[in-house]
Amino acid sequence: MARTEEEVRNLLLQLGQGLNWINLFSILDSLQTYSMRRSRKYFDIVLKSCNYTRKDVSAFTGVANHFGLIGVLSRHGELKKGIPKDQMSLRESQILILSLCKSFLKSTYGLG
Repeated sequence: MARTEEEVRNLLLQLGQGLNWINLFSILDSLQTYSMRRSRKYFDIVLKSCNYTRKDVSAFTGVANHFGLIGVLSRHGELKKGIPKDQMSLRESQILILSLCKSFLKSTYGLG
């Protein structure tokens, strides 16, 4: 299927780059973009199917974007932002993104 479906191929290639903060965020960007191609609510359906919420996604992005929390591993440099209240560890973030990928691929392409 990766040969014929660009979204499947791209997600697999992204996953193959490793599950660090920046790659996880890149995968999230793709999942949100691919979901919007279907409908405005599709990403919410994907979230719900694996028992996550937008608040969970925000806990991930808050850490992934925050230099003060993860230093040079973050998507941004030093910003004048406070520490996010809700936070997610790298392991929790990996589980989140892998769960979202599995849900998206299953609901969209019948994979998984």
